[in-house]
Amino acid sequence: MAIKQDKRNLDFYDLKCYILIKLKRNKEIIETSTQAINLNPNDAKFYEIRGNTYYFDFEPEKALQDYRKMISLDQTNDRYYNNYLKLLNEKRLDQEMIDLYPIFAKALPQIKENPDNKFLHDVYFYFSLPFERTKNYEKAKALLTEAITQKNTGSMYYNNRGLIYQETGDLKLALRDLDKAIEIKSDEPSYYENRFSIYFQAKDYENARKDLLKILALGNNDPYIYANLGNTYQMQGKSKEAVENYEIALASATFRGYL
Repeated sequence: MAIKQDKRNLDFYDLKCYILIKLKRNKEIIETSTQAINLNPNDAKFYEIRGNTYYFDFEPEKALQDYRKMISLDQTNDRYYNNYLKLLNEKRLDQEMIDLYPIFAKALPQIKENPDNKFLHDVYFYFSLPFERTKNYEKAKALLTEAITQKNTGSMYYNNRGLIYQETGDLKLALRDLDKAIEIKSDEPSYYENRFSIYFQAKDYENARKDLLKILALGNNDPYIYANLGNTYQMQGKSKEAVENYEIALASATFRGYL
């Protein structure tokens, strides 16, 4: 059925917003979604459309206001949580994220019934972050495990869970998760940095050394990489190599204006 150009019909505004989004005409998107909201202030999707546009226009406070209203109207859309949590995380509004979790948990059965849900893995990931930052590690690990269950190719999920295992002293599980993160995304230097720290803590200095060399091979030649390499050689009893890398670290830090 064709959509008539009827400004009393929300489908008209939905279609117009869709076209304007494709054309990247943000001012008109905001105007059109606002008209739709004025027509029906209880339709969550127009708050999402306007909130997303504010977000990309670098107006996070306006975006946040729309996302809050969006969630108050519809708690069963995983994409809504994803957008809202992403912004909350960027602003480090941890308590608001934590307070949102029971609302999400209550609506979860309905969310899972929706065959179009595509963002649950990232929703679980975002929810894990404030719990990790507030040192509720068990909750953070449980949420990351849910994220992995939803999408077992999310390298960051394994990385973060591995770091929590390291923080709680379970180096074997930490190493297993970092191995998996690297298996999925082998060109991410930060994963090797994190695994290096686990190897170093476990006193496996040879594998720690190899991970630092891999980081250098991937193009990260920051001074602290050489400093850590010097520390690793020192722990292996290789004083000559340690001094060489300390000197490189010092020269690099001086050149970059760090010292």
